[in-house]
Amino acid sequence: MAGTYDAETVSHLSKLLTQGTWTHDYPITCEEASRLGLHVRTDMPAELLELMTYFPQPIRRVPSVEVGDEPLRREKRQAGAQR
Repeated sequence: MAGTYDAETVSHLSKLLTQGTWTHDYPITCEEASRLGLHVRTDMPAELLELMTYFPQPIRRVPSVEVGDEPLRREKRQAGAQR
């Protein structure tokens, strides 16, 4: 970010993006990124969008983030009760 943003903006954005404001799987939209002060472009070439269709992302069935260990404990209790 250095060289692209002023020092105050770099400091603010660095803290905002690394201090737990969101989890790593929270999608920051173009509109939100722009409001945060990030330089955002949405004019992606059609050819690149077409290329991306050849590499679909898998659909996640399991959440990528769990906060705390309560869900894991609950699953273990339920698994133990079924045995």
